[in-house]
Amino acid sequence: MAPVIYTTEIDPNGKRQITGLEEMFWLYFPHCRFVFNNYYTYNSDNDSQWMSFDDLFWKRKFSSVVYKESNTADLGIQYYRIGVEALQESEIIKEEIRGIEHDVWSC
Repeated sequence: MAPVIYTTEIDPNGKRQITGLEEMFWLYFPHCRFVFNNYYTYNSDNDSQWMSFDDLFWKRKFSSVVYKESNTADLGIQYYRIGVEALQESEIIKEEIRGIEHDVWSC
């Protein structure tokens, strides 16, 4: 898991242009669960019930975009898909992950 920020440059007109994405750092989720379990976040479904960050991640109550998948060339999706096709590829990868998780629990 890695938080990602946009990299920017200033163009000749003085405006900032987004030039790409940069990973800030990587976290190994199983090692972070103790910390995530001890801090709480807003629960949009119920104001009176606490929800830890661990619950937030396990219940998938966040938005994200897959932009890279492990492959032999170590390339991100933007190198082999462009625009809407890149978003569709990201959704395909999410569905593959969801299918694998479903198969683990349905046996």
